[in-house]
Amino acid sequence: MAKKLPKRSVVIVGGGLCAGLVARQLTAKGIEVLVLERGGDHALGPEATLPNQRDELRWDRRQG
Repeated sequence: MAKKLPKRSVVIVGGGLCAGLVARQLTAKGIEVLVLERGGDHALGPEATLPNQRDELRWDRRQG
């Protein structure tokens, strides 16, 4: 099911290095930015706790 998000001024598709740099510059100027990245939400999963690394191969492809 689709999740409805609040409106943002800028939406960046793909959260790579350049997207992060652009998002940082825009948010520093007070612009609301949403960065979309492929894959599941791992915000509450075991990979979100430190000192674990956010390893895409381990957590997204091999499910931990």
